[in-house]
Amino acid sequence: MTSELHILEHLAEIDLFKELSTDELALLEKIISVETYPAGHVIVKEGHTGATMYMIVKGDVEILKRTAFGEEYTCDYLPEAMHLFFGEFSLLDQGERSATVKAVTPVEALVMSREPFLAFCESHMTIGYKIMKNIAFRMASRLRKADKDILTLFEALVEEIGSY
Repeated sequence: MTSELHILEHLAEIDLFKELSTDELALLEKIISVETYPAGHVIVKEGHTGATMYMIVKGDVEILKRTAFGEEYTCDYLPEAMHLFFGEFSLLDQGERSATVKAVTPVEALVMSREPFLAFCESHMTIGYKIMKNIAFRMASRLRKADKDILTLFEALVEEIGSY
C-alpha cells in the first residue's frame, strides 16, 4: 500500500495540482484512495460512463480506441515515469469515456471520485478553483487539437474529392 507521504509526493508531481501547496495537497489527499490492477486489466472502457479520475503511481497503461469498424488500436501509452493521469473530465460531467485504458503492467493508481471532489471544491473553493482552472486549460488544449485534426481531415477530404 502507498504511504500518505508517497501520496502527497506523487500529487505534487501531477500537473493538475502544480499550483497547490503541501498543506493544500494534504487536504486533497483525504479524498484520494489507492487501487491496484493486474497487467491486462481494463481500468476504464470506451463508451461507458465514468465518475473517477486515475493518477498513475506505479505501472504503465495504454490508451485504446475503436475504429468505426470496431477494431481496437493503441493511440497512446502512459508510462509510470511521466506522472500522468486520465479521467479528469469525468469529475465534471460523468460523461462517456472517450477511450479504453488498459494496464500493460501491474498498476497502482491514486483514485479520486466525482462526488467527493465536488464536495471538496465547495468546502475549499480556492483549491477547487486552482484544480478546475487546470482542468479547463487541459480541455481547451484538447479542443484546439481536435479543431486542427478536423481541419486536416476536411482538407484531405476536399483534396481527395477534387482529384476525381
